[in-house]
Amino acid sequence: MPVGTKRKNSKVSSNPFWYNIRTGEAIPSGTKLTPEQRKDYEYFDSVLEFKVYCALVKKYGYKPISRQVEIELLPKDDCFPDLSWKVDFRVVTPTQILLIEAKGEWLLHDNYALADFRKTLRLLRMKYPVLFQGLQLVGDKAWSLPGSQLKVIPFDEL
Repeated sequence: MPVGTKRKNSKVSSNPFWYNIRTGEAIPSGTKLTPEQRKDYEYFDSVLEFKVYCALVKKYGYKPISRQVEIELLPKDDCFPDLSWKVDFRVVTPTQILLIEAKGEWLLHDNYALADFRKTLRLLRMKYPVLFQGLQLVGDKAWSLPGSQLKVIPFDEL
């Protein structure tokens, strides 16, 4: 199961949706969008991810925020395809680069996804130590990532 898969036991809704930033309209992810609509709508995996995005926009504005930024962790070789991670948000300020990942507590109840996420973070730390230093894990409330010293902070503390 890939990292980012949501579980039913999450307290924050995990139903993906499209959101129109200009109008505030939200529509379910299964809805077919026209090419014109795709220009105005942004896709969110969960309500938690959307809340984190809103908190970031409130703090930094729209311009320095990039969504779903792909980071190569391991290049392709003779045996394996490349391994990359799409971090939810990258915020570039004049003094730093922040990586923000929205994570629900469902992760604590999925051993495979938890191990996969820890592996991803370990590779990030090995290949990009400066980016790892700017990593913030954000949830709906504070909790710790088992098997690490990483803390998940509530989105209202961003």
